[in-house]
Amino acid sequence: MKNKKLLTLSAFVLCNFILTLIFGIQYFKFVGGYPLEIFFTVVAHISNTVMIYIVLAIVLLLLYNLQFPKIIFVIFFFTVNILAFIDAGVYKIFRFHINGLVLNTLITQGGWESLDFNQTTKIFIILILVFMFFAELFLYNFLSRFFAKKEFVVGKKHIFLIFALSFLIIVIDKGIYAYSDLKNISYITRHSKLFPLYQPLTIKRFAMKHFNIKIDEAVSFRLDKKYSGLNYPQKKLEFLENQKSPPNIILILIDSFRFDMLNYDITPNIYEFSKKSLVFENHYSGGNCTRFGVFSIFYALYGNYWDLMLGERRPPVFMTALSDLGYDFKIMAASKLTFPEFNKTCFVDIPKEKIEDEPRGESKIERDASMTDDF
Repeated sequence: MKNKKLLTLSAFVLCNFILTLIFGIQYFKFVGGYPLEIFFTVVAHISNTVMIYIVLAIVLLLLYNLQFPKIIFVIFFFTVNILAFIDAGVYKIFRFHINGLVLNTLITQGGWESLDFNQTTKIFIILILVFMFFAELFLYNFLSRFFAKKEFVVGKKHIFLIFALSFLIIVIDKGIYAYSDLKNISYITRHSKLFPLYQPLTIKRFAMKHFNIKIDEAVSFRLDKKYSGLNYPQKKLEFLENQKSPPNIILILIDSFRFDMLNYDITPNIYEFSKKSLVFENHYSGGNCTRFGVFSIFYALYGNYWDLMLGERRPPVFMTALSDLGYDFKIMAASKLTFPEFNKTCFVDIPKEKIEDEPRGESKIERDASMTDDF
């Protein structure tokens, strides 16, 4: 590669790649002290950034071939690293990355006002933006002058080495995560959402089909709480003393059942049953899908904690407490509890023989009926 403009752009990309990695150091505040955990998160951070920059490089090549001026490249990476900087800050506070909510706040009229920034904070943000832009502009001009004076030749071997090293890092990252997901190694799987746009690799179906690996085995590894990223539970459950005969508990869940369907005309049997029961008319679900709704019932938490609990394979304190009180369990479901992964969240500590999630029947109606008969 002898084209000096292309060399300048390549070096500019490399410098910004390093800068993006540096901004991502803030995510490691949430990484524990396990050596393999530290190794994985470092590799995953580099791998994730490499994959993002591969996509960015394709866009840059298009812009380069269309002979866009250098200011476009400066604005391009100024935007990329500002987003990286903001995302790290958002994750540090809220434990999630830039999403629709964040973007809506930033671009909607009145959104910034809702954040209640004081004048000092606003000035600081403006100074950061100005500094970042001129830093990018200075860097590009510096590299342009540097390569104008020096003779550098990047051969095919160098390009091949860069691609080979990048591929190796990605393979190590995805391989460690895929294996950890199969074996429920929670100090790895809990970091599936640590980095922005990170894509964890799971091979459950492939492993089950070709290697006869069972994906619903009981979780044997338990993460030490001192390495955990969760402060859960914050308080132990309290029980009434002198409870001579703890009550039997039967919990019946009907997926996607609308509250206004509970009436005599549509569900007469459930309606009659409700007349002898407590009906909580002011209840709010923890989410608008199956996993979040069930999750909030067992954990009494908002649905957005699902990924954290799944990553660490942490059971609900409710189920742990019942187990400690000597309760026996029987979990019956009309569909497999491997998706959503209730076998690794709500029922992670329930022995496999206590779970029946493959009832007889081809259709859902037949499975519901056979499950009811078995009950």
